[in-house]
This record gives sequence, structure tokens and C-alpha cells, in this order.
Amino acid sequence: MRGVSVMSDLLENTDLPLIYDISYKGTIGLSGEVEQLWGVDALNNAVRMWLASFSGEIVRQPGKGGYLMKWLMKPMNELSIDRIRMGIRNGLNQDFTPFLEILSLEVVPNYEHRYWVIILSVYSNDLKIRTDISVNIKNRV
Repeated sequence: MRGVSVMSDLLENTDLPLIYDISYKGTIGLSGEVEQLWGVDALNNAVRMWLASFSGEIVRQPGKGGYLMKWLMKPMNELSIDRIRMGIRNGLNQDFTPFLEILSLEVVPNYEHRYWVIILSVYSNDLKIRTDISVNIKNRV
């Protein structure tokens, strides 16, 4: 499963779990280490990486991932919009930790430049974090 790492009780005086992830951009900080993300930035990063994953890229779970990518190999049309929405919904419900409630999901085709605009708003009740994500993903056909 793709998701963020959740660490409880690392900080005193907090009732919420501390979450972190490593930036998908691979940015190197001043200390020479890969940039670490915390809280809402970590959740946003993890969802972006999950959206871009292919089937088989999830460590120790070769049948997982790729819920969106298989539809990028199809022509851009209304049926593809519905399938992409369904793939994102099903994948997040089955395959993402922590559980995310989808608050809104838009899939908008840009036919001229052959890419999809995916606008997603999710909320983690466990983490008490909401994040809004907008990504452009190129269609492969």
C-alpha cells in the first residue's frame, strides 16, 4: 500500500500522529539529505506519488497500484473520464493508508494537449488532515 509513514507519540504535547514522507521531487536540502515532508505536505506528496504509480511499483505488493495508469493507455473520451474517476475512488479505498475520505474529485480532459487535469480533495479522519491536489497527467495514446 502506498501512503505516508505514521509515527505516534514522537512529539510530546500532541494527540495527533506525526506523519512524514520523502519528497517525490528528490530535492536535496542544505544538509545534503533528501527533503523530508511533514503533515499535510507529506500526505499531499504521498497521494501524488500514488496517482502516478504503475501496477507492480508498490513494494512487497506487486498486484497493487496503477489504478489510474491503465486508463491513460485508452483514448480520451467520456468513458475514460468515468473509468479514471472510478479507478481513483476504488484505489484509494482499497490501497491507501491511512484511509482517505474523498471530498471532491474532478477529472478534466485537455484534448488539445492530450493530458488529464485531476483535482482531488481528501480528508484523513485518523490524521485530522485535509489536502487539495491538482495534477496534470499526460495521456499515453
